[in-house]
Amino acid sequence: MKILVTGGCGFVGSALVRELVKKGNEVTVFDRNEGYIKGVEYIKGDITKMEDVRETVKGKDYVYHLAAILDETCPKKLMFDVNVGGTVSVLEACRREPVKKLIYLSTAGVMAETKEPANESTPYGPRTNYEKSKALAERTVLEYYKRYKLPVVIIRPALLYGPNKYWKEILKAAMKGFPIIGSGKNKWHMLYIKNLIPVLVRAKSRGKPGEIYIIADEKVLTYEEMYRIIREELGVKKEPRHVPVWLAKLLALLFKISGKRTIVTKEHIERLVKNKYYDISKAKKDLNYYHKYDFRRGIRETIEYFKPELQVR
Repeated sequence: MKILVTGGCGFVGSALVRELVKKGNEVTVFDRNEGYIKGVEYIKGDITKMEDVRETVKGKDYVYHLAAILDETCPKKLMFDVNVGGTVSVLEACRREPVKKLIYLSTAGVMAETKEPANESTPYGPRTNYEKSKALAERTVLEYYKRYKLPVVIIRPALLYGPNKYWKEILKAAMKGFPIIGSGKNKWHMLYIKNLIPVLVRAKSRGKPGEIYIIADEKVLTYEEMYRIIREELGVKKEPRHVPVWLAKLLALLFKISGKRTIVTKEHIERLVKNKYYDISKAKKDLNYYHKYDFRRGIRETIEYFKPELQVR
């Protein structure tokens, strides 16, 4: 099969590309960065330029649209230009150069907070600029399905973890005794990168057009439980302090004013102290989703990857 992956040089994209190549597919990556995976055609370009995207889509059987800006410190206009405008470019290209299926990677963050596990019917309730841009892009994807019968499948992953630069900074902070913000009793559903990739691949053949699928690890943990597992795997014995939400937001504001980069922004704090857990039964049924890695195993592998930099014994 001939497959295009936009954003194929990113954290999820590169892992997906490796798996697709391993399964014998002919893979092309469209990205603003240079690629390095053997046997893959890399095309460097701008996802917002429709004609460039259309030329790349031409002749492909399947398209995975992963290209997006995740950094909440990015200007809002640029984020929406890429995350929404770029999605329109891909949708138009797939409409004009028909493909068997377009798989769009969204985020579980587009849904409103609920007392019960959120499912695919939960109303939209994005809070951050990133979540708002993905919600608007997702609605646009569904509109193309309704209006043009474009065969689209939407995947909503929970908060991803694994060997990327963001999690390296989180692990470094945990080693230094980073505090728990709020009570730590709120529930969180995480998703290890190695649990996501197989189901992304299966979405190509098993995903039903026009449907949304939430993907998350099997077990729901509290913020406090997750942090305890991280500390245990890092060998950090000191118990963390608890910091009130208002104080954490004040510190985040001071960092912003000073121009210093931090892994904890106001938006991250708001997301961190909310309940984020999901009903994943639909993905289990339609996509044959099952999790191979629990949180402890996933974090252990992530720590192992960064061991030289973290100086973990």
